[in-house]
Amino acid sequence: MKNRINNVISKMKIGAHIEYHETRVMLKLISKKDKTDDEKIFIKDQLADLFRMGVGGGITVLPMGSFLFLAVAKILKKTGDIELLPSGFEQNAKLHDMVKDIKPPQ
Repeated sequence: MKNRINNVISKMKIGAHIEYHETRVMLKLISKKDKTDDEKIFIKDQLADLFRMGVGGGITVLPMGSFLFLAVAKILKKTGDIELLPSGFEQNAKLHDMVKDIKPPQ
């Protein structure tokens, strides 16, 4: 049980690390004048992640919010294949090419 909890915490650390660095890169790219198509796609994807984090945070502050968040996330995934978790927290999360040189925590 303790090993499983440590595994979940480790995955959360990595997901938070990915999101943090992708958001930093996105903020730098937003101020850039001439953006490539890849940079525009990256910014769009990252803004979607930030929106999902806001929605998830809003749900979790409600009474029984953690359980409600899990239920809503599961229903959205099942009915419309809509992911409520940011991309950094997905099962096979990897650093985006624009931030791949940053090492995730161990």
